[in-house]
Amino acid sequence: MESHLIPLESVDLQAFSDRAAAWTEAHQQHRDDARTRALSLAAQARAEQESQAAAATTAAQVPATTAPPTTAPPTTAPPTTGAPESAALATTGSTEGETETGGETTATTAPSTTAAATVPTEEQWEALRQCESSGNYRAISISPAGRYRGAYQFSRSTWDWVAPQIGADYLVGVDPAEASPADQDRMAQALWDINGWAPWPACSRRLGYL
Repeated sequence: MESHLIPLESVDLQAFSDRAAAWTEAHQQHRDDARTRALSLAAQARAEQESQAAAATTAAQVPATTAPPTTAPPTTAPPTTGAPESAALATTGSTEGETETGGETTATTAPSTTAAATVPTEEQWEALRQCESSGNYRAISISPAGRYRGAYQFSRSTWDWVAPQIGADYLVGVDPAEASPADQDRMAQALWDINGWAPWPACSRRLGYL
């Protein structure tokens, strides 16, 4: 019976090896380009926050006239995480490694209709961390003092609210800034699954996620 197998010596192994190497190099270049874009967006976001913070400081120095309230008193807000939109510094307890945090975040019990249809990429998460805390998993906000903590600037109340939602009761009562990076990433993903990018409004808008 005639064999249809291709003799091993006729296979161009070097050509296969060259194509595999070229594919690997192209894939790595794509990842490097995506990372560079993410870091560039985060840097632009921080620069915009610095500008807004400076403008807010200047405006605060101008005396304002007293006017009667035009709206009803606000209702009680859900737990919040993240620093005020006017921007605050986050630190590990010294002036070394000071970073700038992003916007106020909120958590609710109902899924958000604005959540993205696809899961965020690692490049998007990295850009968000850079915007919120310069990527520092031990970051603690200076203003308001100590309220927002960790790479994603969780408040303790929101952290404790999210943990039971994913069966992570062991994280209730844990300081977000002291939790492992893996647990912080998991909690941020869980909050995103509930409310999309809405819990990080300032940074998400600057990064083009909202």
